[in-house]
Amino acid sequence: MFYDLSVPYDKDASALGSRLHILKKLGYQCVALNTVVSGKSFATKAVIPKPIPIDGSGDVSASLAMWTSHHQGELPALAQLTRLTICVDDSIQNQHLNGNQSLLNSFDLIAIQPMTEKAFQAACGTFDIDIITLDFSCRLPFFIKATTVNLAIQRGVHFEISVGTALRDSSSRRHLINNAVSLIRASRGKNIILSGEAFRELDIRAPYDIMNLASIFGLNMTQAKESITKNGREVLLHAATRKDTFKGIISSELTDALQSTESAWKGGLNDDFISFADIDMEDE
Repeated sequence: MFYDLSVPYDKDASALGSRLHILKKLGYQCVALNTVVSGKSFATKAVIPKPIPIDGSGDVSASLAMWTSHHQGELPALAQLTRLTICVDDSIQNQHLNGNQSLLNSFDLIAIQPMTEKAFQAACGTFDIDIITLDFSCRLPFFIKATTVNLAIQRGVHFEISVGTALRDSSSRRHLINNAVSLIRASRGKNIILSGEAFRELDIRAPYDIMNLASIFGLNMTQAKESITKNGREVLLHAATRKDTFKGIISSELTDALQSTESAWKGGLNDDFISFADIDMEDE
C-alpha cells in the first residue's frame, strides 16, 4: 500500500478532487489532507479537512479508526485522513498544544514543523506528535544532529521529506538534496517518510518516481520503498496509539467493534481454543 501523508488541503473541492483522482490512478491507497497553521493561536486557524468522494465512489474512508479496521486488507476506496501541521519556534508552545487536546484529537495525524533549534530539540524529545517535518526548500537555521534525531526515533516519531520542493526551482532543489542527505545521515535511514506535497496536478509524482528521488538522498531501494509503504503504516499506527491509549499504556475497545479474528484473543477464549489446563501433561 502506497501512502502520501502530505496532500495540501484546498477548500476548492474541484481542484482537490482532481489531485486525489490522479493520486488514486497512480496507485496511492491512503493520503492525508494537510492543514498548516502557525503561531500560538493556531486553534483559531485550524480547519479540519473534509474528505471528498472521487470517481463516484460514494462514501470515503475518512477516519483513522476506519483505516485501522482495514489496514490488514484492501481499502474500499482511497483513504483520506486528516492532518494538522503546526509551525513552532519555541519549546513553550508545547503547553499550548497540551491545552488544545480536543482540537488535536479532531485530526488523525499531528505534525510539527520546528523553525528553531530549540523547537527541533523539543519536537524530537517531548512533543506528543507523529511527524516532524522541515522546510527543506531553504537552508536550515540549525544542524541536524544524530543524538537529537535518535530521541525521536526511540519514541516512534517519523521525519518527513517532502519532494514537492524539488519541483520549484534549482535553488530549492539544491537545498532539498543537501538537507535530506543530512537528515538521512543522522537517522541512518530510519523513520523516514517521503511525501509529495503537490499543490498542483503537475507536481504529482508516481510512487516509483519518488523512490528514485530517495536514492539521490542516500536511501537504498529497500529503504526508499519503505518510506512510502511500511513507514507510512507505522505513522498511522503510532497515531492510533497516541489517540486511543492513556500515555501509551492502556487502550480500550468495545466488544462489538472487534473483528471476528480479534474477538477470540481480546474478548476471551472460545471453544476453538485449548487452554493449558486441558492438556494432559502426563502424555509427554
